[in-house]
Amino acid sequence: MKKLGCRIVYISFFIFLLLSGGCKVDKGTPVIEKEKMSDILADIHLAQALLDQEALPEGAKKEYYYCNILERHGVTEELFDSAIAWYATNMDIFEQVYAKVIAKLEQEKTDLDQEQK
Repeated sequence: MKKLGCRIVYISFFIFLLLSGGCKVDKGTPVIEKEKMSDILADIHLAQALLDQEALPEGAKKEYYYCNILERHGVTEELFDSAIAWYATNMDIFEQVYAKVIAKLEQEKTDLDQEQK
């Protein structure tokens, strides 16, 4: 899986741009349903946050972490790319997915905060 890490950064930026001014154009059904997509995106955002904070060991590649997330969810890079494309053309649904992502990340933070007390 080539340069998935860079793709994720570009995809995230592209998503942000689309979310700030998108419109709905229905193109069928998503190749990855909303709940699973929100789980994948939450894991990707968590991994990115960790990778931004941690120095990777020599020879480690960020792409490994992203590929591992997709593999754990049973999704190929191509399927994920197709899902991103579908959601990008159905922004109202993508906004619902990202609302779930935000809720999941906020819950993770709350859980971690409670563990530290």
